[in-house]
Amino acid sequence: MRITTGKIFALLLALALFAMMAACFSPWEGDEPEMGTVIISLGGGAGRFTYPPDTTMQADLIHVISFNSTAGNHDDITITGLPFSQSVHLAPGSWTISVVAYENQTALITPEPYANGEVTVNVVANTNTRAPIQMYPVFTGPDPVWVTSGNTTTGYASLDDALDAIDLAGPGDYTVWLTNDQTIAGGPLAEYSIPAGTSITLRAQSEVRISRSTGKLFTMTDSNATLILTDNIILTRPGGFPGDDSLIGVLGGKFIMQGGKITGNAPPNTSGGGVFVSVGGTFTMSGGEIFGNTVGTATNGQNGGGVYVNSGTFTMTGGAIFDNTASNYGGGVFVNKRLGGVFIKEDGGTIYGENASVGVRNWADGDSTPQPGGAASDNLNLSPPGHAVCAAAATYTNPSSMSNYIEFWNRNVSAEENTDMDSDVSGPGGGWQ
Repeated sequence: MRITTGKIFALLLALALFAMMAACFSPWEGDEPEMGTVIISLGGGAGRFTYPPDTTMQADLIHVISFNSTAGNHDDITITGLPFSQSVHLAPGSWTISVVAYENQTALITPEPYANGEVTVNVVANTNTRAPIQMYPVFTGPDPVWVTSGNTTTGYASLDDALDAIDLAGPGDYTVWLTNDQTIAGGPLAEYSIPAGTSITLRAQSEVRISRSTGKLFTMTDSNATLILTDNIILTRPGGFPGDDSLIGVLGGKFIMQGGKITGNAPPNTSGGGVFVSVGGTFTMSGGEIFGNTVGTATNGQNGGGVYVNSGTFTMTGGAIFDNTASNYGGGVFVNKRLGGVFIKEDGGTIYGENASVGVRNWADGDSTPQPGGAASDNLNLSPPGHAVCAAAATYTNPSSMSNYIEFWNRNVSAEENTDMDSDVSGPGGGWQ
């Protein structure tokens, strides 16, 4: 068959027209859209506590990663063992990435889920995005409280039962998981004191409340007793009960606040509505919130609506203290240097809002005579790097030490505004006293 020049021209023209039409109907104006890279990892932050320390068991876990987004689709990924870090390429947009860990029991048709977690990330084209996923255990059974120690996890009908079991088990590290609200038995004789040599970490996947009508919720009286509070745990009073004591008593032990909330306490005869630190105890706050606590009455002056440091150390590296009230001094925090109270403010953490106190006083070094003061305080906002503090003759560290009161009233005060202020300033200690 002879192919003429005209036929070749017609064929080339048809191919060109087809290419033009394909370009017109293509969903992309050029190449396919550029993708972003997401690096998925487990065990970031607190998630690692979900897994047993037994490395053999970790190696047998099967992880199924799934993806959900309106920006596109991605097939599930299955990975065996820990630790792992998986990189995936995803279209730009918001993605929810879920992980379920299964026990690798080949004899079972459907393996049992061991833990799960998810995170939502915003994927940007040509950008690496890290997605550490905090894993939570999957509990099977009706019990609302579970205690993990080593490779053993046991369910209990209540938090009271779980704490009793920890007492009987003896010293060790325990993680208490809560799946619903819990009320601790009332009465000062029933206050739970964490045993010597014992560390208890409180965890929950979604918000739960631990409450008690009277007395403290937890106390630490031994130097080797530790309580760790994490996200989603709310320590409070039940509705209709103002409380008659601090919510947490750090009386020689250690309280570490990584997250969670301490709120809703209003003892009329006690200082330190949220946390009371004494007998050389240590309170470290790196996250969470202390707010909405009130101490004292119009006729009964009390100090430290949020935190009272009587003789011990309060170190603040993160979190927030706000909207607390004291009928006497220190709506947010009261620190008593004369009895050994120490406050250390590192970068991170803020004290702001209506941390109100009624009275005012300002002591110079060696002078124990309160100076007159007036109206209720307003706001004190300590932002990194905190150079200013309202502390009741307390020791303040970072970056400079101030042993006097520094007090402000009826104004918002930031760290930058007070870097060069000396300690001869009087006024009510709303944020700090």
